[in-house]
Amino acid sequence: MPLRMSASRLAIALAVSTSAAAGMAWAGDDASSRPIKPITDCMDPGRVRAWSNQGDRVVVDAGRRQYVIELAHGCPELDLNPFLGFISHNPSGRICGDVGDRLVPHGAHASVRRQCSIRGMRMIDRAEYASMMSTADAVAADR
Repeated sequence: MPLRMSASRLAIALAVSTSAAAGMAWAGDDASSRPIKPITDCMDPGRVRAWSNQGDRVVVDAGRRQYVIELAHGCPELDLNPFLGFISHNPSGRICGDVGDRLVPHGAHASVRRQCSIRGMRMIDRAEYASMMSTADAVAADR
């Protein structure tokens, strides 16, 4: 006799198995590689006023909020181009660090638009932002 399941029970079973699989995917990662939730805490690309490329991460000032964006790989094009673009797979257009979110360097040297994959991100407070920016300034002065 075949097992019969109502549509609502099937939907619940799929939702539970999907969220369990998502939980396992993040289990080994640190907090910075998880997407930001709730979506209201995600970064609005239209509010970005300043940023600093720091190797495998980008520190961003987005007005009242600051973020650290962890990149899947370094993105040296960020050092050559003065503007940042973003690609979001979120219907709101916000950047949460979800799979598929990307940075896109724009400017004079961006003849080939390389998209830099975002591994994850987190919101930081003003003190941590200032510390990261002063460390980046010190490193730049040593070059």
